[in-house]
Amino acid sequence: MTRPTFNLYHGSHRWQGPPRVVPLRPGHAEHGPGIYFTTSRQTAQKYAKGGGKIGFFTIQAPRAWTDEIRLELDDVMPLISKIRGPAKRKSIQERLEKAKHRIYGETLINLFVNERMSHGDTGVILADYLVSRGADAVRMSQSINEMWVIVINPAIVIGRRDAVDGDPWDLERGPIRSMRELAAAAQQE
Repeated sequence: MTRPTFNLYHGSHRWQGPPRVVPLRPGHAEHGPGIYFTTSRQTAQKYAKGGGKIGFFTIQAPRAWTDEIRLELDDVMPLISKIRGPAKRKSIQERLEKAKHRIYGETLINLFVNERMSHGDTGVILADYLVSRGADAVRMSQSINEMWVIVINPAIVIGRRDAVDGDPWDLERGPIRSMRELAAAAQQE
């Protein structure tokens, strides 16, 4: 089965080479590590201010969103051991132990963001870990009309071009589904 696709915008000062998850600076990983995309051309334009460009990207349906990936505490602990700073490591470990039956990829991202650990190399390590567990992206509603997709697996970014005047200002949110959601919908038909 061919994986379905959807389109998103990305605004930046420059886009070089193939997509990849890079260490983000503090304050630039508010929702975790990854490549940030939006359904709103206006939002992308804000991020492209000062001579940047708006890219129009084609994304494959993720295998799963981070909130669909359930994790076991024992599997997560080796990742936590890679965190620099014993206080932050201990804080995350304690929180995970309290939530041991409800740990999802999204749980980890939120903990890393709250502890200000989602930027830099630690953010890339977190993204790689989640991809190895089957997650490809994060999906977030920003408003009734806008959705963000934060790609942690760059392999699902399959096309890019510069946005042009004829492109819509707001892209459809409906097609933004994971392979798991598409499979579940197909079973109900």
